[in-house]
Amino acid sequence: MLIALTGCPGKDARDATEASRDVVANAADAGAAPDAYVYVARRPHGTIGLAEARGMTPDEARALTEHVADEFESCARRLEASGALISGAARVVAVADKNGNVAGLNVKVSSGSEQNTLVCLVAPLRATNFPGRSDAPQRGVALEAAWSRSPENIGVDAGSPQGYH
Repeated sequence: MLIALTGCPGKDARDATEASRDVVANAADAGAAPDAYVYVARRPHGTIGLAEARGMTPDEARALTEHVADEFESCARRLEASGALISGAARVVAVADKNGNVAGLNVKVSSGSEQNTLVCLVAPLRATNFPGRSDAPQRGVALEAAWSRSPENIGVDAGSPQGYH
């Protein structure tokens, strides 16, 4: 009995992990399977999945995702031509201020694809003015991307791209 009690925290103990909030899209409301993305934009070199959008209409969120996907594809083509395109995956959560400018980012990137993520995904997203109501309590998106030097090898499935750090 003594061994079992030594692993129990005392009355003033706190959780060892920090509080967190998962970003979950309610894809069932969009008529999709519960574990699918809200919207997916496919391009020859990559796929951008919209996991969640806040403070904007579904049409505005889709248009923003399409815009980011177009910018990403243009960048990927330039990098491919110079031999600098690396296959990878990333998750970017962006929050906008009341004027629609990106005010905060959380970026998770697969190992080795940091530069491609910054140049082709983060930079275009930061340059985008978010649509939606300026009086919305919070505007933002969670996007997941997967890309490849070989366009036939890309895709975002119903789960998250693997290998983030």
